[in-house]
Amino acid sequence: MLNSLACVVLAVLSARACAGGGEMYGLVLTHNSPSEVSLAQLDTKGGNWSLIGGQHSVLDGMGDLSAVDTKTQTFYYLGDTSGGTTLLGVSLKDGSEVCQGVIPVAEKGYVGIAQSIDYDPTTDSLVISGLSPDKNASSGHSVYRTGGCTKDKKVEKLEFVGQFGDASWVPMLHASALDSTGQRLFVTLATAQSTFAIGVIDLQNKGDMIVIAEDSSNHMMYGMHYDPERKNLIGVVQNAAGGLDLKTLAVEGAKPTWQTSTLPPQEI
Repeated sequence: MLNSLACVVLAVLSARACAGGGEMYGLVLTHNSPSEVSLAQLDTKGGNWSLIGGQHSVLDGMGDLSAVDTKTQTFYYLGDTSGGTTLLGVSLKDGSEVCQGVIPVAEKGYVGIAQSIDYDPTTDSLVISGLSPDKNASSGHSVYRTGGCTKDKKVEKLEFVGQFGDASWVPMLHASALDSTGQRLFVTLATAQSTFAIGVIDLQNKGDMIVIAEDSSNHMMYGMHYDPERKNLIGVVQNAAGGLDLKTLAVEGAKPTWQTSTLPPQEI
């Protein structure tokens, strides 16, 4: 088994979901025309993937749009069907479909852009965000909660949490992370064509979104996870030498604090 930090590093690199014990799960394109994906598990010791179950036709955004509910052993991902943005639950045991339902959020141009999904163990729910369906610039991003799959293979009723930002603040590359204890959702934002930031959304008090601006190219995360023990955001970014840097952002207190550590060279 991987320790929690190693699991975070791999998850950021692969944009896939870690289960509580360190296992990693993701989706693999297993059929073209039409596109179909299958659930796969990563052997974290040998680095080999193994397929679990059959194929699923719900289009996968191929990004950080998956989450694992370890209690029910369900892998969730946000995809796309003719009905719009679709949540699919897949069993970690045999890869079978557990539930499927349309979620009332829109995307930005491609499947999954400007959307996020995270599992919240404190409330035992999924936190989902995306562009409001009307796509007006002033409508913003909607945030919902759902308990996930029901026994009759439907998605539990959605609870509307609120809205943040507007449609010009687009979470890029689907990157998001959840502070379950503090009930904060972190998303990457595009503040302009080539500048980025991290948005902090208070899910409990529902105040205004806090924006942590990119003050240099060294202070940005393109994928991230939340470390509840150290209360930091963690991300892995390629450095100028071609290696990998582990970046942490302390988001407690009045001033965010960045730290960068270079990871040892990786043998392939």
